[in-house]
Amino acid sequence: MLEDYNGVVKSKKTIEDLSPDLFGDQIDVYSGSTVFAATDASVPTNSGIALSIGRKLSNAGPSFSTWLAQDPDKTVFGRYWVLDIPHMRGTYDARTGWVVKDQEYVMDHPETWAGSAMRCSGGEYLPPTVPDMLIDNNLLTKEKTYKPGEYFSGITVSIPGQGDERLLNIAPSQLRPGDGLSYYGSTKSHWRAACTPSVHNGSGEGFLVLLPNGLRYTFDWMVKRKTSPIEGFPTEELDSRGIERTEVFLYATKVEDRFGNAAFYTYDPSNPHRLLSIRSSDGAQIAVSYNGSGKIESISAGTRIWRYEYVQPVGGSLKPNDLELSGVILPDGSRWGYQYSDRFAYVGNASDQVWQSCSPTVGTFASDKQPDPKDVSTLTISHPSGAVGEFRFRKLVHGTNRAPTTCVVRPADMFPRVAIFGPPPVHVVSSLDRKTISGPGVASMSWNYAYTPSWSRAENCGVAVNCDKPTETVSGPTGNRLARPLASRGTTGLATPVM
Repeated sequence: MLEDYNGVVKSKKTIEDLSPDLFGDQIDVYSGSTVFAATDASVPTNSGIALSIGRKLSNAGPSFSTWLAQDPDKTVFGRYWVLDIPHMRGTYDARTGWVVKDQEYVMDHPETWAGSAMRCSGGEYLPPTVPDMLIDNNLLTKEKTYKPGEYFSGITVSIPGQGDERLLNIAPSQLRPGDGLSYYGSTKSHWRAACTPSVHNGSGEGFLVLLPNGLRYTFDWMVKRKTSPIEGFPTEELDSRGIERTEVFLYATKVEDRFGNAAFYTYDPSNPHRLLSIRSSDGAQIAVSYNGSGKIESISAGTRIWRYEYVQPVGGSLKPNDLELSGVILPDGSRWGYQYSDRFAYVGNASDQVWQSCSPTVGTFASDKQPDPKDVSTLTISHPSGAVGEFRFRKLVHGTNRAPTTCVVRPADMFPRVAIFGPPPVHVVSSLDRKTISGPGVASMSWNYAYTPSWSRAENCGVAVNCDKPTETVSGPTGNRLARPLASRGTTGLATPVM
């Protein structure tokens, strides 16, 4: 530190130019879904291990419209925002929690779908096939079941500053660290996953994830939150209730480098979703306090304090702890401000409107159509510098080509009208439509986003025109237009820009 004293001091005195993404917005150009990320408290350490607390808002994530409605007591930053610290997560059947398949499913043997808590070393990371919540012993031969791909979307490892990556079983050909541990999983960036023998607040194994830079993360603090259910699909022969789901997290309790320096995360045993402090082995520390509604009230690091303000949602709420983050006051007195339109929580929900028949009903859910006012929402962010960003979102249909989907029209007196088997070829997203930045002494700048999606079922892809690639067009403040072709193949509905 002494050797670079001049550089450290100089960096603190330098005022950097703000870029168009000063609001922390990260835009997926395929679907228009947007993530807003902010790191509030950050403390330097001698080891270089990050001591920081951040938050994220993802308008397409499972937290967006489900926790606020079903588990507001566990939203520590209020509606929409989630705590951004190292963690692993996955979505599971609420009856089983985070388990993996350990034997073949047999209808009248519940133990075959209870799964195993050997979630790290138990082979594949897939959970078991599970039955509908309505189990009638007289109709076992017609019982509705849900395979892993119908309610589970994989395990995500999230490291602030590094990103989110999917955990997959490690291939036999892949190299493993030579530290004597058994590694069972890996990500695309070669984050290797070994096991811990136990977890807090649950049973079974946790994970130890090693990054190529030598940092080792221990994930063994389990937290559960309600999320959206899988709705049942009644047929002429059998009623159906679907399944309740829970999003399960394994938060980090320790981060260690190869020299033995470490950071320790402490949580409230009575309220496991509440982070209390982060402490490094060299003495640096960040502490968190909560208000009576269970929301983070302040974060302190030495003499610096970040304070958080909340308001009731527009239109009110039936749950007293359902609040919105409205402001963050920084240690120097400057502040972030947040305003959400009254439709902000609901613009992404429209699957019932799209699937009226086996040909998706797009209606106004297309960029070249004028949207219905109820299908539009805005988020307005005030930056500490005085700049203001307005982000407008609207319901839009996006698609996947060559989706292995089967669609069956049901009798006229039944709801829903169609039965979709397999990953649907279209989905509705709250897509970014326009971004505007304004502020004192700054000319207003706007970016307009237009999407031309395509979709198809695998059985129709013999005709090339049915399997075209979608495009996304951005019109910037200078009037330039950038059209980008996107790949849209496979079963996941995900796509990446084609360069």
